[in-house]
This record gives sequence, structure tokens and C-alpha cells, in this order.
Amino acid sequence: MYYLRLPFLGMALLLLLNSCERHSIIEPLDPHQDLKQWYAFSRITHTNEPVLWNYTTPFTMPDGSQAFQIPVMSKMGMKDLIIYSENGVQKGFYKWYTPKDETHINV
Repeated sequence: MYYLRLPFLGMALLLLLNSCERHSIIEPLDPHQDLKQWYAFSRITHTNEPVLWNYTTPFTMPDGSQAFQIPVMSKMGMKDLIIYSENGVQKGFYKWYTPKDETHINV
């Protein structure tokens, strides 16, 4: 009797393992892949400014949702790209930094 159940259990286990998706079992190679895809297809990109993906900082928004702060180098200086999720839709905006010394005094 047990010999007849073994092939069925093996077949069931094989089907279960086959139904699992590979990327759900294994961590993605690039942890920022979703952010990069959103950035590539969003309307926020107008120029080819270097994005420093290795310095991505996750943080929590006031409503408790997850957001990411990514530094971007532009011709005007550094700015941060903030990517967040609102009602299940990813959105983003730039946060510009102004130099501390804006006195414009000629010496």
C-alpha cells in the first residue's frame, strides 16, 4: 500500500515546486530594480542625469508608507529623487539643495 502512495506524493511535491516562481524564491540580484524601472518609464526624467543608485536610502513617510531617497547629480548641483507610493501608485519628485552661501558678495 505504501509503495503506491510514494509516487503520488513525489508527483505532488514536484508539481508544488514547479508551480513556485523562481524570482519569488530567490532574492533579485539588484535590490533597486523596481525603482530603476519606474525611473526609466516615468515622466519625471527629461535628461540623462547620473543617478547614484548605490546610495539609495529607504525611509518611512508620515503615513507609514515606504519611500526612497536617491541622490542625482545635475548641472546645477546635487538633488534628491524621492520615490514613494500613494494609493498603490508609485510617484516621485525632486528635492533640490541650495548652497548655504548665497550672499553673492564680490570680494
